[in-house]
This record gives sequence, structure tokens and C-alpha cells, in this order.
Amino acid sequence: MTLNFGFRGLWAILITTGVLFAVSAVTPKTDPAKLEKTTINYAKRFEKFSGITDWRLLWIILTFITILIYTWLS
Repeated sequence: MTLNFGFRGLWAILITTGVLFAVSAVTPKTDPAKLEKTTINYAKRFEKFSGITDWRLLWIILTFITILIYTWLS
């Protein structure tokens, strides 16, 4: 623990990258049909707005509430 932070950070990155590659190497490949449901296709158009339960509207509301709370606490 006497090493400087940058050097420890470098070792952390190298170990984490090694673990990720090792796990990826021994994990079986995912079925392409399943990947199609979980991968974002940027060539497709945006999905239509689905009303009050649409995730984009909820994120905007939560962002606005967070900004209000931050402003109130400042």
C-alpha cells in the first residue's frame, strides 16, 4: 500500500481486464436470437411514446425532481 495511487490504479485496471477476458473466454456464446432482443439497433427508428409510463418521461420527471431537491438543499 506504499505505492502511489496511479500505480495501484494501473494494477487494478490490468487485473480487472484480465479477469474480464478470462471469464469471457470460458463463458459459452449467447444465442444470436437472444442477443437481438438485448442489443440496441441504432439503425431502427425510435420507439413511439407510450404515455405516462414511458421511461423517457419518467427520467425527465426524476431529473427535474433531483434538480429541485439539489436547488432546495443548496
